[in-house]
Amino acid sequence: MNNSLTIFLLINSLLIIGLITIQNESKDNNTQRSTTSSTSPLEILTWITVLLEMMLLLLKLKLNEI
Repeated sequence: MNNSLTIFLLINSLLIIGLITIQNESKDNNTQRSTTSSTSPLEILTWITVLLEMMLLLLKLKLNEI
């Protein structure tokens, strides 16, 4: 269980880095963005993966204490 959790955390971390990189590139290409503050689906997905990462790290810490 602990080894599979570590692998999942690694994959999730790489996904977060990739999503942030994609968002930065799309903001550079889209400099004439409208003034409305709409949240992109990639930004929502990034926040979901960050929250998932935090929960999994807490779970891993708890499993290491046992």
